[in-house]
Amino acid sequence: MKRFFLRLLSAVLPGRADDRLAREVASHLSLLEDEFQRRGMTPEDARLAARRAFGGVEQTKELQRDARSFVWLDDARRDVLYAVRTLRRSPGFAAVAILTLALGIGANTAIFSLMDALLLRRLPVLDAQQLVQVAMQPSFPYPLIGPLAEQREIFSGAFGFSAAAFNVGPPGAVERTSGAWVSGAYYDTLGLQPISGRLLTREDDRTGAAPAVVITDGYWQREFGRSPRAIGRPILIEGVPVTIVGVSPPGFTGVTIGQIADVTLPLAILPQLLPD
Repeated sequence: MKRFFLRLLSAVLPGRADDRLAREVASHLSLLEDEFQRRGMTPEDARLAARRAFGGVEQTKELQRDARSFVWLDDARRDVLYAVRTLRRSPGFAAVAILTLALGIGANTAIFSLMDALLLRRLPVLDAQQLVQVAMQPSFPYPLIGPLAEQREIFSGAFGFSAAAFNVGPPGAVERTSGAWVSGAYYDTLGLQPISGRLLTREDDRTGAAPAVVITDGYWQREFGRSPRAIGRPILIEGVPVTIVGVSPPGFTGVTIGQIADVTLPLAILPQLLPD
């Protein structure tokens, strides 16, 4: 342990280590000079003989520095000092270099975030690896969802969803908010539980049902400060009062990875909100 700290000290405070090494080398040379003088040499001859016997002083110091320090840490320190001196001498180059590094790091971070969202991250739902998406072009007819769900030998459950964007809020304070239309089996099939209130059910997705909406935990925090009073409160969506019935669990923002559906509505109320 003592040796470790000495090596670390040599790398961090090279001046102190060099002074101590110089004293040790001088001590060895002095001992050799004394030995040669006892053999009858003059002081000058003894000094020269001691240096010949000891070998190259500077080479010996360099070897001892390598042995007593973390070479890679010392090299890194020297590289940093050299880079700082170079940048100070060329401020224009420094600005371009820093900007290039910033752009490179930013681009790499953005690419990784996208890859993480699209390829690496799983949906925070029950048995996410068993989810499959059935799609038809240009659209998937809503009436087909029921027959699909009845194919129990193939599917344990089925639901419909479609990404959307809604005008939320009173006139003069409308905000364009991302969301989704879903069928009544949406949350049940995904095996999710609400953090507050309840989630949409099949009862909400039938003709004549009272308009209901589930919001995300993030939207609940931003718009209502996570107040429990938000549950049961109506908000205007496309100018129609829709009651907030619950909040989806933290981390769940919809089934389309990389997209956030802050408000989720049952498909059955689509004619009420968008009659055209």
